[in-house]
Amino acid sequence: MPISYPEWSLAHCQLLSRFDQRWPRIAYPDSSNDWAYRRWKVALGESEREAIERFLNAGLLVYCPVPEQLDWGFTLAQLRGFLRERGLKLSGKKVEIVDRLYRADPAGMERACAVVLREATERWIEWDRSSATESAGAAALRRGGVGCLLLKCSEPGLRLVAEYMTVEEEMGRKALDALRSGDFESAISTVLAFEDELGFPTNPMAPPPEMAAKVAREEVPLAFAANPTILSGVSEDVMGCLRFAAAACCLSVLCRGDREGKCFVPDADLIKGLKTGLKMENEAALHMIIRQVKFQRAKETWKRMRVVRRVRLCAIHRPDLGLRPCQACAELDGREWPIEEVPDLPYQYCTSKLGCRCIAIPISRPG
Repeated sequence: MPISYPEWSLAHCQLLSRFDQRWPRIAYPDSSNDWAYRRWKVALGESEREAIERFLNAGLLVYCPVPEQLDWGFTLAQLRGFLRERGLKLSGKKVEIVDRLYRADPAGMERACAVVLREATERWIEWDRSSATESAGAAALRRGGVGCLLLKCSEPGLRLVAEYMTVEEEMGRKALDALRSGDFESAISTVLAFEDELGFPTNPMAPPPEMAAKVAREEVPLAFAANPTILSGVSEDVMGCLRFAAAACCLSVLCRGDREGKCFVPDADLIKGLKTGLKMENEAALHMIIRQVKFQRAKETWKRMRVVRRVRLCAIHRPDLGLRPCQACAELDGREWPIEEVPDLPYQYCTSKLGCRCIAIPISRPG
């Protein structure tokens, strides 16, 4: 289904979709020292901020009114502080307080919102200064340009976003239908064609499209055949759903731009309502299949390289993120095995509710 606004590319529509929600979103100045800036400029044929200004001129984006800026920029406690300063009633829901403040002091509230956006611009400037060269946004600000903006889609903008989302959803349905029918090549080519039309360049740290397609061709069949022991006890019907979701996630290697590394269909939508009978959440069960796929593919790659002789298993220990290995995984931590004897991951004896988080590290010295 083509977009009925031919002056806007798919990449423009994806950028506009950031402002799709009724909740305001901040637009920052351009930073030419940032990879996100560079990839958007390639896809759009102009900078992100230039595209946003064209959206404003075309009436697809609008500036948020002051009451919405108040709701976005201030906590309930801060708003009650404004009420107290003005001798106004403190009770009520946030929307009522915002309305009360704006009716009592519209000019003062507009100034308060301007301060919030100015502070956001100053934080952006501090972040941007970490680069070695002056960015496009910093140069524009130096010449008196506008800093951060608080914007949202207009009704015409929402209609264009809805059209774009329909196109993206149709791509997703077509790819999923191809996976269900076992036509893995069609699923891969469907996602690749959509990404090519979006026009984002490949992240220098990510595999190029041809290599990404090769990875997907290897991983998707592994996902449909996966059977990690840690999921023993899960019914075959539920395992089939988890395998299908894992195969869809394996296509995320093809995604670029704003969706880089993300499944084109939300994980939660693919596994919603599944009853695994396990202590771990459905998402953790899904990731056990993905982990097995990644481990099996890595192991086969290492074997083909003929330089990896041993594999070291390491348990992830990040208390700051709430990640602590179970006793079984802790006992694996730091141990090495010949590549033919290394235990499969995810480790079958792991008892963590989050599932096994161990990783495998290839060792290229003789055993």
